[in-house]
This record gives sequence, C-alpha cells and structure tokens, in this order.
Amino acid sequence: TNIVDTVEALTPTEGEVAARALVVREVGAAVRAALPEFRHIQVLPFGSSVSGLGTRGSDIDMVVVGARAPRSVDKGFYDRDERPGVARLLDKIV
Repeated sequence: TNIVDTVEALTPTEGEVAARALVVREVGAAVRAALPEFRHIQVLPFGSSVSGLGTRGSDIDMVVVGARAPRSVDKGFYDRDERPGVARLLDKIV
C-alpha cells in the first residue's frame, strides 16, 4: 500500500471522533456527579486525540482538574502525604 492508503486506514472516522468526544463528556458527567462539592471540576482530554495525531487505535488521554490543587503549586504535583487524600477522591469516581 502507499502512504495515502495507510493514512486513510489509520485516521479515525467522523463517527469515531464523535464517539471519543461522547466518552469524554460522559466521563466528565460521572466525575461531576461523584464529586459535586467541587463546582469547577472538569475532565479535559489531551494528547494525540486532541492534537489530531491520534489513530483509530489510540487511547483517550484525560485529566481531572479543579478538585484539589497541590500544596506546592510550583512543583506541579502532590507531595507524598497528600496522595492518599487525592486517591480517596478518585475512588469516589469509580
């Protein structure tokens, strides 16, 4: 096969793109329902699905934001003693 055929075979269809968007919306709804105390909580997609570089077999990368900021915002991640609390929040989602 040539390159064009390969790209066409790997590129998600409009229906597949719409289905991925629906998954992100549904996960967002589930997160908001599980954690109603966080009014500004969001589920945001990122990665290849958003950049347009995703293939039909790509996963959907998502991040939950707006629940709880790390104490040390400049580091950008949770300290060891904060992680159990974050894990308990995430357990509410599943």
